[in-house]
Amino acid sequence: MFVDSLLKLSSKAVAKGLKEGFYKHHNVSLEPPLSDKVFDEVVMITADCSPVLAKETGLKLNLTNFYSNWFIVTHTDMKNLHSHDIRSVALNLNEFSKVPEFIIETDEGEDQLDIFLVLKTCLNENSLQNLKHLDLYYSGDLPDDWVQLIGSLLPNLQSFKCQTVSKEEFELICRSFPNLTRLEINYANSDTLNDTFNLKNLQVFEMIHSTFVSSENLEKLFEIPNLRVLDVSWSEGFFENLLLCDGTFQNLKFIECGGSNITQTQLRDLVARHPSLESIAILETPCDLVDFSDVGIKVMNLGTIESTMHTLHYSLYQHNGYRLSDQTRRCIDRIKTFLEDETIPEGFREDEFLELMMKAYRSYDFNVIDCLVLFIKHMFPGQPIDDVIQNEQSKTPLFVKRRWAAQVVSTYNALFKL
Repeated sequence: MFVDSLLKLSSKAVAKGLKEGFYKHHNVSLEPPLSDKVFDEVVMITADCSPVLAKETGLKLNLTNFYSNWFIVTHTDMKNLHSHDIRSVALNLNEFSKVPEFIIETDEGEDQLDIFLVLKTCLNENSLQNLKHLDLYYSGDLPDDWVQLIGSLLPNLQSFKCQTVSKEEFELICRSFPNLTRLEINYANSDTLNDTFNLKNLQVFEMIHSTFVSSENLEKLFEIPNLRVLDVSWSEGFFENLLLCDGTFQNLKFIECGGSNITQTQLRDLVARHPSLESIAILETPCDLVDFSDVGIKVMNLGTIESTMHTLHYSLYQHNGYRLSDQTRRCIDRIKTFLEDETIPEGFREDEFLELMMKAYRSYDFNVIDCLVLFIKHMFPGQPIDDVIQNEQSKTPLFVKRRWAAQVVSTYNALFKL
């Protein structure tokens, strides 16, 4: 049977002990990266992480990464990050808008969040000097010079994510953080991109939920020499306007455009125009079910079983197998549809299929079992499942995976009536 690594099993055990107060009479510290691994497991089993962040659990974690995607975080929790040496952090600034000491009242009587004070409160001097990634979420007003304030506090920032920014704010980001290797902004447009030429080190650029009504400034993207990954998912008008521009991406390897309005013609033109491109993700687009086997690059959609498995691998990597994903479910259901044919589809790779099923099994049990039942029927037609298990005695990786598949199906044999 497929089992977690020893590191993951150990992290889970320590996390359970923290939740149950097993270490409350101890006074020891756990250093990174093991601390971060344990905290990842803690947030999976409890929504109350305050004692861990405040180092009140006996066994003290020393975190370097903090993301609050899966649990409720108060402004006090974020203030307690000051006792950790943080290198990567996501902060929901809305929590601070409820605390008067963090609010600045302007001459016009408007409230602005004191972003300078927030960062100084949450991050110690070592964290400020060495922070590599910052993710900010805020729906209120910030001071006009908020970008410069962040730049003055975080001299070594390499990755920055924020919500909606104006054209002026984006220009300031490009000038204030010339060493960025990753930048994510939402709701961008063509006007926003004027100063991207300053980002000479940028490798990953994400412009999610954006709208492009003209080709103006899109050619500026060609001037980013180290750009490897471009994400324009859930955006409109990007590809039709980009293809109006003269120029070629110098080193672009991957484009994520799931949920966009890219067409089959645009995709083929894009691949022809940009020879450095190696893969593109197009799930939930008009090209969802199109077979692009002839374009010469890896296309992630549901067109063939091969492209569907590529998409499943990408989806599992994105979500790390922790949370249910509609995208992952769609991939597994699509694989099931392919396997319902009388013959194994062309492009099916058994080893890759079993590897993906093993990774997905922990979170998507019944969907995966459907696929495994069909797989067993194809590979071992007419054989009782117990015979399949007994016959798969080889120690090679492929046979170990086959045996795992047979054992999973055997466990649910009564349900599926093989």
